[in-house]
Amino acid sequence: MTVDCQAYSDIGGRAENEDTVAFRACAGCSLAVLADGLGGHGDGKLASHSVCESLLRIGAGWTLPAPSELAAAFDLANRELLLRQSNSFHRKTTAVLLCLSENRAIWGHVGDSRLYHVHRGELRDYTLDHSASQLAVFRGDITRAQIPGHEDRGLLLKALGVRGVRAEIHAPVALTPGRHLFLLCSDGLWEFLDDETVAREGERASCARELLETLAALHDERCKPDCDNHSAVAVYVMV
Repeated sequence: MTVDCQAYSDIGGRAENEDTVAFRACAGCSLAVLADGLGGHGDGKLASHSVCESLLRIGAGWTLPAPSELAAAFDLANRELLLRQSNSFHRKTTAVLLCLSENRAIWGHVGDSRLYHVHRGELRDYTLDHSASQLAVFRGDITRAQIPGHEDRGLLLKALGVRGVRAEIHAPVALTPGRHLFLLCSDGLWEFLDDETVAREGERASCARELLETLAALHDERCKPDCDNHSAVAVYVMV
């Protein structure tokens, strides 16, 4: 298994970039993580940085973490973030974490930062936002494609920095032969990309850097000057 990873993070039209992205290759496991701090609750950048630093520690192991271990890593990251809360607004953040080892993958998330899995030009899997808009999709009020324009788009049902929050953990996936793309991105990017675009450009790009350049350019064509921070981690895995 070979891994090609690139990340980017852009401040957009905001005063501060509260997104954090990171990738770490350890002895037996590769990790990618992205967190989007919630600025409306104070100290969003500190929250996203704290959670990324904590989640990356799971890579100290030599094998793919079990679902229970991944859940425990999110729990620990949340407890550490709660200890750092210093004002009445409290530090909060979304987070999505990908772990790769020996042709297998596992991931978990909290909030509306997303993970997409593309293989042979098809979107094989994706995370579901912990948001009021996603709830409207479950109820049949809107479609997934209508989430970006939904009136409750910014209302999250889950975020780290809240007591008792639990991450949603995907079962481990065995990667079949060929090239796989895992794309982690904040809502500042994915709200301008439909699923078909992610699958098409993910298959078309020759490498992770090229994909991120393409997606960032598409974002810039469609966004407004006061757009949100936008960030992504692209991970190509050749099995």
